[in-house]
Amino acid sequence: MANNRDNFPTKTIEILKKRAAFICSNPTCKKMTVAPSEEDSEKILYIGRCAHISAAATGGPRFDSSMTEEQRSSIDNAIFLCSNCADMIDDNNGIDFSVAQLKTWKTEHEKWTREQLNKSVVQPSHQQVTYNVTSHNQTGGITAGVVNFEKPGRHLNDQLIQQLLSMLLDQNEKVKISAQMGNLEALTFAEEIRQHLLQRGFNINEVGQIMRHPPVIGQALTPDRDGSKHLIVGMQK
Repeated sequence: MANNRDNFPTKTIEILKKRAAFICSNPTCKKMTVAPSEEDSEKILYIGRCAHISAAATGGPRFDSSMTEEQRSSIDNAIFLCSNCADMIDDNNGIDFSVAQLKTWKTEHEKWTREQLNKSVVQPSHQQVTYNVTSHNQTGGITAGVVNFEKPGRHLNDQLIQQLLSMLLDQNEKVKISAQMGNLEALTFAEEIRQHLLQRGFNINEVGQIMRHPPVIGQALTPDRDGSKHLIVGMQK
């Protein structure tokens, strides 16, 4: 059976996903798409897709009949996305996401990845406050020193617990929790929230990590595409 799709060559796919740093190009997603398998040291978990901006075949999302086969299968017609976003842009035969919008996503994402080159993914999770301390010793002399106090991490309190429970009324509804990628304080606080909700009977998977640009400050509860509620624990205020 003939293949009428103008698919991307393997080399194009490899270049595209590396240019995107294996991160979804949707600016409201920015999910990592690759991770090591816990069961096999020679395998990975991979949810990335090299999607067509203009469809690879007649009748597909955003198909452009004026394009040549070479143009449809070129890297200029490709955008790197996670599997969820790749499906999303093609829903309703692509009417919700234009060619211009997807090209903007790609351009801005590749610009962003270049700006992140040689930078640490770890964000400062707390601020440091410095106090200069002077005191008199036993002989009457003055000693001086510097004492550094780090801003304490967040912890659940009664007010936060009540706010959470007012938004999560049904223990059977789907809830997932993610922390700002590379932020240890956010990850620790997200795990504290997860443990508390598990004790209250919620069924929640392991805390995930998410990269948002700009990053979330504080906490945000948003609906996810699959109908679940997504609690994002961002950087500390």
